[in-house]
This record gives sequence, C-alpha cells and structure tokens, in this order.
Amino acid sequence: MERFSFEECPKRKGQRWEQVRIVRLLRTADFVDKQISKIRPEDIRDWRDKRLKEVSPATVNRELNLISGIITHAIKEWSVPLKDNPVHSVKRPPATKSRTRRWSQDEIDAILKLSGWDINVKPKKGRDFVGWAVLLAIETAMRLGELCSIVTGK
Repeated sequence: MERFSFEECPKRKGQRWEQVRIVRLLRTADFVDKQISKIRPEDIRDWRDKRLKEVSPATVNRELNLISGIITHAIKEWSVPLKDNPVHSVKRPPATKSRTRRWSQDEIDAILKLSGWDINVKPKKGRDFVGWAVLLAIETAMRLGELCSIVTGK
C-alpha cells in the first residue's frame, strides 16, 4: 500500500483522497500486517464488517475499490504471485438510498438573491458567476468538480 501511495497515487485524479484512505488503512486494518499473498477473503470480510460499524456502506465500497485496485495493480504490474484478488470474493455492502431531495424555488431564489445574480448583468468578477453556476448545476445535475472542469479545462 505504501508503494502504491508513492508510485501510483500521484498519477491518479483522486491522489489526495486515495493517500488519505491508504494512511488510514495502514493504521487500522488488521490485514495490512500480513504478507499480500497471505491475505484471504475472510480478512477482507472481517475488515468490511468492522468498518461498516463506523461509516456508511458507500464509504466502505470506495475503500474496497481502493484495496482491490492496489492488489490488482500489484498482481499485474509488480508480479505479486497471487492467483486471485481476495476482494473479488467479498460481497459488497448494499448501496444506501439515493438522494431524492430537490431545492425548492424559494431556496433557489434566496441563493440567487444573496449571490447578487441578475440575468440582465454580464458577469465580470468571480463572484458574479455564482448565480450562473448554481443555475447550471441545477439544470444539468452537474457536480462541483464537473462544473470546475468546464472553467479549468481539467
């Protein structure tokens, strides 16, 4: 995991959060003390069940994805002698309900008013774009990262 953190995470989009998750796994997961070839699905299941008592199923799934990605990378790129990835033999926790709440028109109007948005005024400064960004996010269902990538091109 340490090697993956230093060598591979910097090449990935979610570098910071992957490294944060790896540090936490190194501190708390019992299976990280084992040699990678000795990690069994039971070890991953035990970790999953313990972790589910602390965080949401979505968080556990993200962490399982990271663990699986690290092991798969080790098998394919570092020639770790494993026949199968033990994470693949572990059932994932069911996803939580999706979000259903929508902003009311009163809430949208309040945000637009507080941001100083005016449909008749061409935006000039950064804060002038807040209202436009809120409306674009609502209409397109884009997330913050997607909106920012429009501006930055990344």
